[in-house]
Amino acid sequence: MNYYEHYHADAAILVLDKILGFDQIFIDERNSGFDGFNLTGYPESKCMANDKYDKHAIRDLITYDNSLITLRLVVNHLDHKQISGFSGGGIIKTNVDSLLLAGIQSQTPIEDCNGEIQVVPIKRFEEIVDSNNLSKLLPSYLSNIEVLINSIISYNETLPSLKPKLQLAIRRQFQQVKCELNTIYSSGYIKKSSTSPTGIKK
Repeated sequence: MNYYEHYHADAAILVLDKILGFDQIFIDERNSGFDGFNLTGYPESKCMANDKYDKHAIRDLITYDNSLITLRLVVNHLDHKQISGFSGGGIIKTNVDSLLLAGIQSQTPIEDCNGEIQVVPIKRFEEIVDSNNLSKLLPSYLSNIEVLINSIISYNETLPSLKPKLQLAIRRQFQQVKCELNTIYSSGYIKKSSTSPTGIKK
């Protein structure tokens, strides 16, 4: 669902076919570095096409604050029909087998688009989720569990001959753990264990 500080709200449904291989969507609260992200949606110009979905690559960040992000697209001009309909669409980046969601595109221009779009940061939606006790999307730092596992079982101080045996044993133990990441995150344990928001991500 899209929400922004205008007189009305948009809603968009993201449909993922299982064959795409995307297991989860993670939120990404970045305020810089939008390389690899795309404006995604269903523009008016493709409403009669078999494949109605379209996307445009983000070139760079213009401005950012807690309520609104202005981004520049790689394409520097879109006719009104090419940009109309993207409102409510996600600013998304594929991340191996998952998606990162950085924000939701706000109102589209009344006229043609000059390559600039306005986006509501994903953190604004997190506020709505929290205030209404809705299901959370996981933060991006949990999107690659292998990085976390590898850091846990690095065993840099272990004897070289013993290290691979320990890693194999622990990996087998991990396979027995039946706890979902969203359960751990929702429990608040990560926040309680960290001394700062920066520490959480590290």
